[in-house]
Amino acid sequence: MATVVLGAQWGDEGKGKIVDVLSEGTQLCCRAQGGHNAGHTIVKNGKTFDVHILPSGVLTEGCVNLIGTGCVIYVPGFFKELEMIEAHGINLQDRVLLSDRCHVDLDLHTKVDGLEEVELGKGSIGTTGKGIGPTYSTKATRSGVHIADIFNKEYFDDKVRNLERGYKKRYGDLLQYDLEDELKRFDDYRERLKPFVVDQVPLIESAVKGNVRMLVEGANALMLDIDNGTYPYVTSSNTGLGGIFTGLHLHPRKIKETIGVVKAYTTRVGGGPFPSEQLNDIGERLQVVGKEFGVTTGRKRRCGWLDLVVVKFSNAINWYDAINLTKLDILDDFDEVKVATEYTHNGQKLASFPADLHVLETMEVKYETLPGWKSKTVGLRQYDELPENARKYIEYIEKFVGVPVKYIGTGPGRESMITRTNLIIILVMMQASKKIPFEDPMVLNAVRALYVVSNLIIAGVYFYTKMQIDKKRDMTVLKYVEPAAMGSTEEPKAVTTTVHAYDLSQLRGLFKSQLMGVGMTPIMPTYFNYTNPLLIQSIIPLKGAFEGNLVKVHLLGQSASGDLKRPWKAAAGMMGMMQGQGAGEIKTDKKSIEAAERSGRGGAKEE
Repeated sequence: MATVVLGAQWGDEGKGKIVDVLSEGTQLCCRAQGGHNAGHTIVKNGKTFDVHILPSGVLTEGCVNLIGTGCVIYVPGFFKELEMIEAHGINLQDRVLLSDRCHVDLDLHTKVDGLEEVELGKGSIGTTGKGIGPTYSTKATRSGVHIADIFNKEYFDDKVRNLERGYKKRYGDLLQYDLEDELKRFDDYRERLKPFVVDQVPLIESAVKGNVRMLVEGANALMLDIDNGTYPYVTSSNTGLGGIFTGLHLHPRKIKETIGVVKAYTTRVGGGPFPSEQLNDIGERLQVVGKEFGVTTGRKRRCGWLDLVVVKFSNAINWYDAINLTKLDILDDFDEVKVATEYTHNGQKLASFPADLHVLETMEVKYETLPGWKSKTVGLRQYDELPENARKYIEYIEKFVGVPVKYIGTGPGRESMITRTNLIIILVMMQASKKIPFEDPMVLNAVRALYVVSNLIIAGVYFYTKMQIDKKRDMTVLKYVEPAAMGSTEEPKAVTTTVHAYDLSQLRGLFKSQLMGVGMTPIMPTYFNYTNPLLIQSIIPLKGAFEGNLVKVHLLGQSASGDLKRPWKAAAGMMGMMQGQGAGEIKTDKKSIEAAERSGRGGAKEE
């Protein structure tokens, strides 16, 4: 079964990073369309890799990488990327494959690409100038060159000569192209290419039948799709889910999950409509902080607020199972963030993203303003560590688009990624429980036993953690301001305590949450007819217990998540959320403490 990763905007969303992360354990990583006009930046082990045509799985040991039939290949660039990767000590022997049905992007196509842009004048598309459009054009007019054609020298040379002759008739002396030089270079490439070239059809068929774990990496993005994008300001291939089926010969029923990659704001390279573009200091700030320069061309990217109309339109075509939200950290210092939520034209609300360029140029964009979080999210690994307003931003996106945000990027490195595993487990358990025969007493009792064992393990972990806290008896003094309860009119409370007392109070809260969960469980199965709660409540709390800061520090000897100094500003997994700590933010600065003490609430020492 295959996992498919697709860009949901105008490209440059950060697809390479999620593909790199997901490629661990993947046996076959594939590209289905596009060429070296696509650029992916991957940071691995402190090294930055810019790849254009090779699948991102080349950086994962043991992963085989296939460039599929729907792609177009610039052969010099292909070899250049291979050499760049191998120069870093990464072995690519027998790990890169190239479909013999791919079309060849010649230097001739690149020359023609530039001439076509000049010919269009003010109406130029703003292409990458890599020859992609002309290559797909010759493919469509049945005059192009297959990879398979390269190995028949006479046939290949004749086809290239015919192409050059046709373009000469159109452009005359404007076409400055050395035909013989290109043919000579392919004489050198011919033998070098042979070990990489395969027949893709039996390869994919065998992979599907053998239940090989496949990862498919889309190039460009939905809004650049030749059929569904902002035509004519698009690329020349199908960049959506449809392009995966045709470019890889993959059956729709063999796709396990489709992930849409969405940047936390919006960018675009080149010309064309961009409804939420900010031609002001906001756009410049996003460009500078986000380092928005094209991997392929080096051009500055146009920047604007997140356009949820675009993302929803993209989802209506690609039907995402989950979203990967990238570069959330770029918005950390904004006082407020906006999202585009509606288009209107001549006073009428538009139902979707319009195809008419005139409408796109004259319509009005409605924005929703959300509060910023003014707090660093760089490098965070747990969802509960995110500032409250950052979580609200993510949840607003989920509600508007109707797709869960499963992965959240918090920095350039592959380790700077939040995976909402609790959400994944719940969804899996809900699906699995539908197939479990709970009407069978033996099955039902087995699930009940699992629930009991899970809670006994949690209780044992907490009791042992208490023993460790008492053994250390850390009497370091803590002073902080505890927020008032949600909905309360009281002022925040100044607290003076010790690390020992603080840790014990946190542990009491965890015990209380566990008991509340146990108390609710007899009611929940009655309502749900034993379909979900027992399974979910056997796994999520156990996972949360081991993810909590107290257990990490006192039992596992690991670093706590979030702020390492007590009081912890990150909730301890799901348990922390149940305690309602998200109602306000704990403050430790001197000014806030003095203000709370003057208000008359606090100052009482807890130990």
